[in-house]
Order: sequence, then structure tokens, then C-alpha cells
Amino acid sequence: MYELTTLLEATLGNLARKQKSIVRLFPTFPDRVKNVGLRGGVRLDSWDDDTWKFKVHSGTETALWYDVVFQFLNVEELLDELVANTRLWNKGRTKINLNKLGRAFLNKVDVKIDCSCPAQLYWGGAYIVSLPKYDAKHGEPETRSPRVRNPKKYGAHCKHLQAVMKVLPFHVNQIAKWIKQYHMDIIDAAEMTVRKEMTLKKERQADARQARKDARRAEKQGLQKAEVEEPTVEEE
Repeated sequence: MYELTTLLEATLGNLARKQKSIVRLFPTFPDRVKNVGLRGGVRLDSWDDDTWKFKVHSGTETALWYDVVFQFLNVEELLDELVANTRLWNKGRTKINLNKLGRAFLNKVDVKIDCSCPAQLYWGGAYIVSLPKYDAKHGEPETRSPRVRNPKKYGAHCKHLQAVMKVLPFHVNQIAKWIKQYHMDIIDAAEMTVRKEMTLKKERQADARQARKDARRAEKQGLQKAEVEEPTVEEE
């Protein structure tokens, strides 16, 4: 058994920025990721309400697959927040567009990640994402620093995790399906709240328009009354 590497407050964007430095450790890292794809690539194996599991092929060995796990955190809170953004709704503003929602979800969701390959542990990925700046708290954090293999703490994860990171944005349809399968109760409730707010906004806008019309009418009637009541001065 192996432990999940945890990132309690790291988004995919945070990881991508940290991972850019990996080429200082492995200049051929992009080619290594490419080899993963050439040998078998990435397969989405299973999912549940907050975790996606992938099978990722070795970039060097034949018929060797590693287990990669992505766990999504703060799902309910994030979906509530995103559904409130009507720019993610359809053109008619009648309901959320699940594909748009999926893309926005990937950009903002906090994640935990893991790969069962030895590199994630021995080249320092597990230690790096356990540092306090990433607030990793899955079980006991990895405290063994890669002083020999990666003393400058380059990168954040192995090539198998990178391969998943690379294809994950293309799983928008699957993300929409996953949301629909496990989280439509959250979506429905959030949509209802937004619709009520939209209705109240329209009613307030209509009331404001009517108030302006009434004010202009009253002002016009007042001017007309003043003209009628103005005394006439007779000539001598």
C-alpha cells in the first residue's frame, strides 16, 4: 500500500507553476512525459464523488501501469460559487452550462494527488507537496527531504502525474458527466437560488423604472398645473 500525497490548498494552477522548474532537474522531462503517451498513455479507470483514479503507463517499461489519484476538495463550496456566476450559464440564462462549469471547476479546485511510482517518493515530489506552503495534511506528511537526488526541490511531481495534468483539461465532457452523476443536487439548489435572485433583481429594476416614470409624470403634471394657475396681467 502507498500513501496519498496531499495538497489541501493547492490548485492545478499552483502545481503547474511549481512544476515548471522540473526541467532544471530533468532537462529531458518533456520527452519522458511524451514517452508515457507513446507506450500506453493515460486511462481514466474509475471515479467516485470526489476522487478520480487513472492508470498511467510507464515511460520506460513494457506492460507496467502506475496508479494515479486525483482527489478534489471543497467540491460543494466551489460548485456553489461557480453556479452563482451567470457567465457560466447557457445563452438564455435558464441553467448552468456543465461544460463551462467543468472548465471553471478545474481552474479553481483544490486537489490531492498521488502516483504509485517510486519517483514521486524518491525524487522528492512527496516531500515537496508536504511542505507547509502547500498545507499538505493527508496522514503523516513526508519528512524525508531528497537531499541527494533533488536538493534544490525542483518540480512537484513525477511524469505520470504530469501526463494526467496534460490530458485533464480535455476531460471536460467527463467532468460534466461526473458533476451530473454525483453533484446535481448541489447544482439544482444553487440554480434555484440564482433564479430567485435574478427574479428579485428584475422586480427591483421594474419597480425602479416605474418609480422614474411616476416621478416624471408627477413633475409634468405639476408644471401643467402651475401654468394654468399663473395669473394673467391685464394691459392698461
